[in-house]
Amino acid sequence: MQLKPEALNALKLPVKVKAGFLGSVKLKVPWSRLGQEPVVVYLDRIFLLAEPATDVEGCSEDSIQEKKRKLILEMETKLVERARRLHTEMVWLVLLIKVDSVCSEIVLN
Repeated sequence: MQLKPEALNALKLPVKVKAGFLGSVKLKVPWSRLGQEPVVVYLDRIFLLAEPATDVEGCSEDSIQEKKRKLILEMETKLVERARRLHTEMVWLVLLIKVDSVCSEIVLN
């Protein structure tokens, strides 16, 4: 079976497929449990002729750096949020300790 070069575009690989051949395709469909079990696709003997891609989305140096910047920003935001929550929890803990120490000194007659 001949493989269309654009068949793998959704994978955004850093290569451009020039030609491809597929030996066989086998589908395992659980008809009695459809929607509860996965449909499995077996691909056998995949042959690709490919070359390095220059215009694959997400593979340029700029886009890689942008992804890294976004990831770092996300991590910093999460770290700040965790620190804020920890500070809030510590304030409550200190307050509870002070209330407990004040209550332990109260003498009832």
